[in-house]
Amino acid sequence: MYKENKGVTLISVMIVVIVMLMLIGIGLSTGTDLIRDTKLKAGATTMLLISAKVNSIAENYNFNQDNELLGTKLEVGSNDLNSFGVISKGAEQDDMWYMWRYDELYSCGIETNLVEQGKEDTCFIVNYYSGEVIYSLGFEYLNQYKRLYSLSEIEKVMGK
Repeated sequence: MYKENKGVTLISVMIVVIVMLMLIGIGLSTGTDLIRDTKLKAGATTMLLISAKVNSIAENYNFNQDNELLGTKLEVGSNDLNSFGVISKGAEQDDMWYMWRYDELYSCGIETNLVEQGKEDTCFIVNYYSGEVIYSLGFEYLNQYKRLYSLSEIEKVMGK
């Protein structure tokens, strides 16, 4: 009778361990998805702030032609834009792509850890005509192989 209890206890311990491992696996997967979703939403919020500032600067520029647009001007067809799938949409819109780095964000009062001072590979690319914003590093979506770069892409997947 003593041996039977020992066997039942061993089986119950194994079942508990298996159930705990399954719960840990589910928890890790859910936690990873939650962190990825939070980063995407935080990035989208930053991009919306930038888009609002871009629209404000564009309105000011259109009203007072003597003002300059903020950032480094980019040409459609350049590697900076081609790598994000930006194609020509007409002379007026094509002429309005600019690159914002740390200094431009700082001068607008936008604080973010997405762009670091002195790092050349991190920037936002903005269009003063359409208000589109592109993040050079993109955000992980669904898995590490799918990245979202533009504000319009992020809004599509978030259902806005």
